[in-house]
Amino acid sequence: MIEVTSAAGEAIAAFMKEKELDSPLRVFLESGGCGGPGLRLVLDEKKDGDQEFEIDGLTYIIAKDLSDKSGKVTVDFVDNGWQQGFSLESENPLGDPGMDACGGCGGSCG
Repeated sequence: MIEVTSAAGEAIAAFMKEKELDSPLRVFLESGGCGGPGLRLVLDEKKDGDQEFEIDGLTYIIAKDLSDKSGKVTVDFVDNGWQQGFSLESENPLGDPGMDACGGCGGSCG
């Protein structure tokens, strides 16, 4: 399941209208470096095995296997003056079980 906050929905709708886009928005898991894997949002086309959600006139897609693993995904928009962008959080942890608690980039936990 995908949940989109009103702030995120408004920001996405404005972007899509400004750029005259009508593609579905895909939630996908990007393999991360030091921070580990993270959810991202991109324009894409629906593929076999995707789940589709219509929210406020926009289409969001996510691979069924990722949806099963992540649980509910919440898409939010952050604008606190010095940082602006989308934040995607999953109900279930998506970290790499092989990484240690410090992230796996050789840093230490302080």
